[in-house]
Amino acid sequence: MRKPRWMDVLRERLSLLVPEWRGWGRLVWCIRQQRALVGSGGRVVWVRGPELAWATWGARHGLFAIEQMDGLPYLQPSSAAPHDAGPAR
Repeated sequence: MRKPRWMDVLRERLSLLVPEWRGWGRLVWCIRQQRALVGSGGRVVWVRGPELAWATWGARHGLFAIEQMDGLPYLQPSSAAPHDAGPAR
């Protein structure tokens, strides 16, 4: 539990120094979620808080789909292939 907090603090400080890294961090996070969903046997990834903005970006670009259950958002594999999503912006 201690390691993710340290990494989050480091990532936050680096993104303040080099704002362009924020986009790369978002892309890496989305790719990790996509890989976790592929072959997961129907399991989903629940998202909340600041992750929801990144998840929305990933869903817009076809990496996965966002659904809701009782108002709580979760990710599931997308039916569209990532290359069909158009250019990443």
